Amino acid sequence: MDLDIEDEDSHSGTEDIGFGNAGSRKRSSVDHYLLSSYRILKEKKETEDKTEQHDENKPPSEESKMRSAVRRNFKKVAKAITKQRKLSSLLEDIAHQGDDHTKAKGFVAQTGTEQGQDRASFNVNAFKAHIQSCGAIPPDVKAILVKQSWNRSKEEVEKVLRIVKRMKGFNRYPLYVKRELARVVYHGKYQSGRCIIRQGHVGISFYFIVSGTVTVERIEEDRVTGEKHIQIVGEMSEGDSFGELALLHDIRRAATIICKTSCEFLIVDKDDFNEVLRMSHQIEYEKKMSVLSTHPAFATWTNVEKKQTVPHTKIRVFQHDMIILGGKQASSDFAYFIISGKCNVVREIMVVKKLFNSGKARYSLPSINDTKHGILSVQDYANKKIERKLLIIRTLNEGDFFGVGEDLDKTYIITAERVSCVLINHLALLKRDRGKYMEEMRQRLMKSFPTQQEAFKGFLDDYNWKQYKTKCIKDVVKKLHKPNCTTCDDVPLVVRRDNAYYFE
Repeated sequence: MDLDIEDEDSHSGTEDIGFGNAGSRKRSSVDHYLLSSYRILKEKKETEDKTEQHDENKPPSEESKMRSAVRRNFKKVAKAITKQRKLSSLLEDIAHQGDDHTKAKGFVAQTGTEQGQDRASFNVNAFKAHIQSCGAIPPDVKAILVKQSWNRSKEEVEKVLRIVKRMKGFNRYPLYVKRELARVVYHGKYQSGRCIIRQGHVGISFYFIVSGTVTVERIEEDRVTGEKHIQIVGEMSEGDSFGELALLHDIRRAATIICKTSCEFLIVDKDDFNEVLRMSHQIEYEKKMSVLSTHPAFATWTNVEKKQTVPHTKIRVFQHDMIILGGKQASSDFAYFIISGKCNVVREIMVVKKLFNSGKARYSLPSINDTKHGILSVQDYANKKIERKLLIIRTLNEGDFFGVGEDLDKTYIITAERVSCVLINHLALLKRDRGKYMEEMRQRLMKSFPTQQEAFKGFLDDYNWKQYKTKCIKDVVKKLHKPNCTTCDDVPLVVRRDNAYYFE
């Protein structure tokens, strides 16, 4: 049923389509009421504007200040309520999906829009790994990415550049390279199971992952039996890129990339890669080789082994006070080798604190009952409790490594300053000496970590030293405020006779 809204100058006798005369008269009266109300409000607003313009040179009154403050607070509350409603609707959609998202470390929610249904996704692993998502590429930008590079206008290149700037995979490039990439990249979308590149094929493109996850596979041949088998090297997700080595060194593809989920890519062809990115990736390749050549952990490696490891290598920078690894759920496919900076190894221990009537405290390691119940018994509740302490048990400096399979239960690797690390895939390390090399690294690292008893002893020494310093400071301050009542009569007579000139 169509509803015709009358204009301000329309006559009351105009007939509305779809209504009878009574309905028309009723609706007409409502429209005239709204229009008259609108005119009154408009005239009032014009009067207020004229008054404000007339009084703009005068200082604002307390009443106007209060009104503006109320208006600002109302806007803040309205924005907060709007955000909360959107979040509540999103969580309701997630609740209908069951518990599958907890296994996949991510979830997808359906959100309704005027155009239809959109998918809002969140990847927990990507969030923990500090991966910066650019979100979905808008349809108008996808239409631009279909065009040939020479057919894109300057305004269209700027639209694509805004998307490129938001992607972590492009952060390593300067702005002028990003602008050139915005001119030459094009969009590709493939379903789960699609093979993107195959080992042994000629390389013709370079890929940036916009969304989704891909698996990296290699066909390995047993040197003794000659049998071939497929080995899954790892996975890559949004923010990662692949395919540059074949273009950089004019070699065949070294691995097979298959879509694990539905994926979107930004793709650069070989000619554009040579024109825009070759120099940047050549510099990055040489930097990785330089790091592997100078790091003490790779002193015994041959040049061929280092070159074979470069494709499985990343260089990452971590800011101050950032948790890189740690906890029960800390699992990484990479080993970390520190290039610059230092990290603190922080361990969480539980201690029993017993308070005495004098105000002093005594610490001890908890028993099984302490950790289970939090207190030893009901009568000890008032003077004994379990406390959680975080202790720095070791500092990792330049040349050290971590993430080689060591036990990080209740242990965390936290940056003490800006840290640069080279990350190498575990599978690349396991190939060396059939895993013995990585096992030796793990054992060496674990031996450098103190046991729980040693960590607790260090905590006690530090606690006792702090208590001693506090006591010394209090004693000094107390003596400074103590009045001096000494007189000349308190000095021995023999001393006064020998030093009479002091007492004249």
